[in-house]
This record gives sequence, C-alpha cells and structure tokens, in this order.
Amino acid sequence: MASSAAPEPLTNITDGTSGHATGPTAHFIFIEPKPEGKKQAPLIEAWNRAISLYFTNTENPPFTVLEGTLQKLDAAVLECDCMVSPANSFGIMDGGYDDVLSNAFRGPANDYWALTNQAQEYIKREWNGYLPPGSCVIVPLPTELAGPNNPWKARFIAMLPTMRVPESMAWHRDIVYHCMWSLQVAIKNWNRNHPEGRPIERVLMTGLATGYGEIPAEKCAGQMVLAVHHFRQPVQERLRWAAIVPRENEIVDTINLDVNNGYC
Repeated sequence: MASSAAPEPLTNITDGTSGHATGPTAHFIFIEPKPEGKKQAPLIEAWNRAISLYFTNTENPPFTVLEGTLQKLDAAVLECDCMVSPANSFGIMDGGYDDVLSNAFRGPANDYWALTNQAQEYIKREWNGYLPPGSCVIVPLPTELAGPNNPWKARFIAMLPTMRVPESMAWHRDIVYHCMWSLQVAIKNWNRNHPEGRPIERVLMTGLATGYGEIPAEKCAGQMVLAVHHFRQPVQERLRWAAIVPRENEIVDTINLDVNNGYC
C-alpha cells in the first residue's frame, strides 16, 4: 500500500554516470471516491498494485493513495501545489471531476465559470485555443481563487486533456501514459523556468479517462504509475533501440493488464 505520510522533499534523480538527471520529481496524491455498495474502489486497488509492481525497491514511492472525494477528505491531508484537471481539449470544465473543481474554485463572485475562464485564457495563449489530448499546460490560479477560500492551498491547475471532447477513449492504447508524461514535463519545465517561486512539489489528481473515457482501472493505474517510474530514470546521452525496447514492452504490457491474471 502507498504511504499516506508526508513525502520526502524533492530530489534529483540520476545514476551519476552517463545519464542526465531528470530534475526534481513531484509527489502525487491520488484520490478516488468509494462507490456505493462496494468495499473499495477498483482504481484504489489498481493504483496500489501498480505502485507495488513498479516501485518494489523504492523506500519512499512518490505517491499517496486515498479513498474519498475532494470535499470529504481532510483538506490538510490533500494540501498541494497543483491540482490536475483531466480536461477536454477546450478547457470546458463542467463534467465529472472538472465539475467538482469548478464548484470548488468559484471565487468571491461565486462564478461557476471562473476556473474555466482562467484555464481557457492559458489554452488560448499557449495553444491557440486547442490543447491536444495528451498535452499539458500549467495554469496559475489568480488570487481570488487561490486565496483563503482554497483550503487545499493549491496555486496551480494543470490542464491535462485525456480527450478532445467528452467521449470514450477505450480504443486508445496509451493516452494515460502520454498524459502522465506530459504532466511531469510541464511541472519540470515550470519549476525550471520560475526559479524565483516556490516549486510545484505536491500534485493532487484522480484517475485519468476512467469516467467518460471508459479506460479500465488496471490500465489507467498501470500507465499512470509506469510513466512516473520511467520519468524518474536518467535520460541517456545517446539513445539506441536496445535501451528503448524494454521500456516499450512495459508500456505495451499495461495495455493488456488484467486484474486476475497479471500481464497477458
């Protein structure tokens, strides 16, 4: 099981030899509500299985896994620098977990569209109004949204579309892996490009594309955790297929991950 204790400070991951350091890595807080009539949410179990698989020999895996909702879990436990919106490409935050975020960040004016409007400003500026699935943009929260009415202390929203418009993504082999990788790149680049500010260290998020997207829990969890595992590995000076094939095989394995039989 993933620990619920406070994470260690950010560290640089490197092998000290031929690889380049990946830079500071974030700690991810995964939350998922408990469905009625079920002992435990399948995604909760799947996350913990994936963490046990890919971080077997890691003393402090960079994950906290919690069962519950944004509004019902202790805000102090969920304190973070950034929340993730598993958005659509146009930043319209009115469905699923995006709806939860829009209600949480209405601001003093009680404006349901305040968060959507802020996100869309950055999507327009950085991506010409369309953020392709699998891409990510970091959106700073304005003072009126990140102020005292924000018990989670979040300062940013990461727009991370898993789909162009709300629809099933079950056909896509590895959209969750792409998204999780892009999220980490966006965080790394933000921290590097804004050395004067406090870095993004704690990231709060739910499952990616498991609602409208219909991605199975095991596939989602495996790709979310595996992308973090791969991102923490040193970037080699010169990549060749011999180094790429094992990683590719691990990604392909998550596509057919089965809860009862392991890797197919």
